[in-house]
Amino acid sequence: MSTNPNRRTVCLRCAKIKQACDGGSPCARCKRLDVSCEPNDPAKHNSSFSIPISKPSRIVRTHTGCSSCKKRRRKCDEARPRCSDCRRLCLDCHYSNPVTVPSTSSDSSPSDQSPTATITTSNSPISVPHVSQSQPPPLDHSILGYPQDSMTASQSPHDWSDIADLWPTTSRSNLDLHLAHARITPISSPSLPIIMSTVPDLSAAEDKSLLNHYMKVVARVLSRRDDRQPNPYLTKILPMAFQNQLVMNAVLALSASHWKKMQPGIFRRGTIHQTNALKSLAKLLPHIENTSADAALSATLLLCMIELFDGTSSHWQFHLDGARRLLSALDQKADWSRKSELRTFYRQLYHYLDSATTISTCHPPLLEAPKDSDSDSGPSPASSHRDDQDDEEALYGVPKSLFHFVDKINGLAYQRKFREDPIFETMFQASASSLDKELTQWSQEHQISEAHDPTPDQLAVRHATTAFEQALQLRLHQVVNGYSLQHEKVGQCVGQILESIQEIRYGSPLESSLIFPLVMAGGSCSTDSERLIINDRFLVMERTLGFRYIYTAHELVQKVWKQRDTIQDGEDVNWAAIRYFQIPGLALV
Repeated sequence: MSTNPNRRTVCLRCAKIKQACDGGSPCARCKRLDVSCEPNDPAKHNSSFSIPISKPSRIVRTHTGCSSCKKRRRKCDEARPRCSDCRRLCLDCHYSNPVTVPSTSSDSSPSDQSPTATITTSNSPISVPHVSQSQPPPLDHSILGYPQDSMTASQSPHDWSDIADLWPTTSRSNLDLHLAHARITPISSPSLPIIMSTVPDLSAAEDKSLLNHYMKVVARVLSRRDDRQPNPYLTKILPMAFQNQLVMNAVLALSASHWKKMQPGIFRRGTIHQTNALKSLAKLLPHIENTSADAALSATLLLCMIELFDGTSSHWQFHLDGARRLLSALDQKADWSRKSELRTFYRQLYHYLDSATTISTCHPPLLEAPKDSDSDSGPSPASSHRDDQDDEEALYGVPKSLFHFVDKINGLAYQRKFREDPIFETMFQASASSLDKELTQWSQEHQISEAHDPTPDQLAVRHATTAFEQALQLRLHQVVNGYSLQHEKVGQCVGQILESIQEIRYGSPLESSLIFPLVMAGGSCSTDSERLIINDRFLVMERTLGFRYIYTAHELVQKVWKQRDTIQDGEDVNWAAIRYFQIPGLALV
């Protein structure tokens, strides 16, 4: 039997498994499998001497993975200081065999090789060790109410050698300013390493633009204080975002939501970040620990704000309830309920969003806010207490105590369905009368305590406070007496609201505190001149604030006007019913 000279050479391994072979030396399959490639020579097979088939390369399985991967029975890539799974899931990454980093120079001091990062806070420096012998017990995720998702976000973390790379869109002078506000010690020399728990991926140009937009525009819009004061949306949220990919995704998604109306193209990029944040959060919650609780709480509140500022989505209710469950779970852990700047700020942010959304739900707050005199965990230094007050001013704009009246009024609104009972109606009227007296007394005491020679900023706060307080008076009147415009108090409240609003300059940080007063005045105004003032202010705020919910609030007021113009005289128009049935996602934050 003759051998065909045109027959292609097949290696011994491909011939054994009866697969096509490209005849290379080595062939593509053996090269891909990293095994030796022997030609299939029939002459040698027929001879007494045969070439032994080389065994495939032995796969070496290491048993030195991190403790988190061992516990979850997952393959660990053993990346240092954190493996990829721990980065993606925001878990603590500990190794039983720490690797000693070799010194780059012969004259390096022992401190140069120290595997600790020092982060300076307002109270004392905190050392973050590379290896920890103790690990807090995992939190039971069943009480958090979040679904689990087997999918993971596509992330490619990079290692950064300089903290300046973490702020790619700012100059060195701006970097020093933000670091001073964030109380993070910058790297002064290569001999002081800093270990970041997670390094976000900011390689895409669109992501850098989103981060720059958040720092320059979005954070200013969110803060209701003067630009000369520290902004907690920069000093509290950004440091966490630069250490955690989950929070960075939420920050970039929030920045993109501000561009939804003007830049739909880049908004789609934000949708990707929002999806990645949701997936990462669902992965994190079943394995949450004390060190990752702040990241989970921060991401949950940022995702809630994204839905709130959209103005058409009702999903913020799920995020807000998830944040409530998370805060309640943290309170149940005695060793986790520690007072920290970040956790205190996130609690304040939650209570602000919880109170503001009760106007839309006509329900009491989900979580009862602590009294102003109470602290989270014992006494705190005066500087820390002052920082807390500064953060509250940036969140609320107007006095925080007014939001306690928001809670009480909407708690009363929730009880209107029981008014058919005569006994309950008597109790309802008594509660409403008591609340009206309490609000009037607060207004009088606040006017007495005000400064006699206020600065322009203090004067603006005074006008915003008056507008908000009158909007609460009008809302309480509507809850008790209905939506008729014939009552004398309606005209008085609308007049004082519009008079105060006109005293606040365009582009003021307090403009975002005027959404609720403008909607209340817009739903109860009766003249064309009042409509002109409200319409003009909304048009300006659509440009100065930019979030889509401003457009939706303006649309709500116009719907009320259109319905009032088409009905017969004497009929009432319920703006709250229009909001509830036609724009269910709108919240007046």
